[in-house]
Order: sequence, then structure tokens, then C-alpha cells
Amino acid sequence: MTKSIILVCAVTALFIAGTRVGLTEGPTLTYWSGQATITTANCSGSGGLCQGGDPSTCNNNGGPANGANGANGSATSCLPCNNGAGPNPAASPGPAINASVSICELRVTNSSGYGGVGSVLKVTGTGTGFQPGHTYVSLLYQNPNTATCSRFPAGVPPTLENATNPLSGVDNDFASMHLGFWVRDPEPNPTGHATLNVVKQATLTGLNNYTTVSVREMQPPNTTCFNCGLDPAPQLNALRACGPLIVTNDGCSIP
Repeated sequence: MTKSIILVCAVTALFIAGTRVGLTEGPTLTYWSGQATITTANCSGSGGLCQGGDPSTCNNNGGPANGANGANGSATSCLPCNNGAGPNPAASPGPAINASVSICELRVTNSSGYGGVGSVLKVTGTGTGFQPGHTYVSLLYQNPNTATCSRFPAGVPPTLENATNPLSGVDNDFASMHLGFWVRDPEPNPTGHATLNVVKQATLTGLNNYTTVSVREMQPPNTTCFNCGLDPAPQLNALRACGPLIVTNDGCSIP
């Protein structure tokens, strides 16, 4: 009789343990959907970083001239720095960049929090105004200012000191920020059409924490206006277009 009771207790214990295991919650899947319209016009006005010259001296803060003589500026007063990089071919004489990007992020969260395993981000984009022989990349930003598309918070100067100071609030998570490289269509391609198609690891904090998307041109620094005291990242990746990112939780599809 005693052995039977012990056996029943053991079976019951195993059943309860198995039931508890079965009740363990599985991973939670969250889908974020993002849409962005990215244009040179958003960042080519006064104070914008898509200008041909330094916004503080170019045309009395009146807009880009790309080093060309103008009513309010000249080749000497409006240097083609573009935030420390080279001249902006999309402002003058070439066409501006106009692009649209769709983003779908799948986030997998388990009982211990965001695990990252199985979390992916899919990006598709199309646009015009991409110059031949140039390399373009798109990134995400938490700063909502479409004139600058900056990884620095509003009011924080983009200095080298602030870039290395986590207390400044600067976003140094380039793995999450980086969306991918644009691929220009083969010639003849008079409109400069290009596409963006990438599947990569999801962002660390979630797509819903980002508010703007850029198109930047990768290039060496312009030695005539490269500032060693400023963050080198934007000076090596000139801003060519920027746009607001609208993120919703209405679901999207990742094959």
C-alpha cells in the first residue's frame, strides 16, 4: 500500500511538472511597419545639411549655392562643404533625390525579454536622382529633424567629444541605424533610378524608436573644410536627402 501511494505521488508530481512546462509562454512576435518619403528638398533649405555650403555662412542663411556665384553669395562665401564633405551633386546642377522606403521589422521576445534570435528587418526602397559613380547608403535616426537627419539629439553639437560621450545622448548603434546600400540601375538611366533591398538583423530597441531616414553619399572628406573637432561620421557621409519615418503597429509581412 505504501509503495502504491509513493508511486501515485511520483506520477502526480511528474504530471504537475509537465503541466507547468506546458504552460510556459512561448515567444511573442511584434511587427512594426515603417514608411518614409526621403527628399533633398527637406534638407536643402536654410539650416539644412544638404546644402552645398556651410549653412552658417552660405547665402546669409538663405539656401544652397554650391559654390556658384549668386545674388546673396559667391564662390568664396559659399564653399561646397556639405557638412564637411564634398559638394552636393543633387542640388546643382543635377536633379534632387526623391525616394520612398518601406520597412518591416519582426521582433521576437521571450520570457526574459528581447532575445534578438529570429528578429529581422526587411527594407525595400526606390528612388531617382542617384548620380552615377557615387555610393549611397540609408540610415535610421531617432532625431526627428528632417533638415539634418542627425544621430545627435536636438541641441547637442555634433562634436567629437559628444560623439564619444554616452551622456550626450548620441546614437552610436550603427548596426541598428544602418539600413543598406542603394543599387543604381544600369545605363541608360537618365533619371538616376536606384533601389534598396535588404534583409538584416532587427534594431536593438525597436523600429518604433526611430523617426527619420537618410540618404547619404559615402566619400572622402573635403580637405578644404574638414573639421577635426567635429564628429567624422557625417563628414565622411554627406547628407543628400532626408525624410520622416512613420511607424505603425498594424502588421506587415516578412517571408
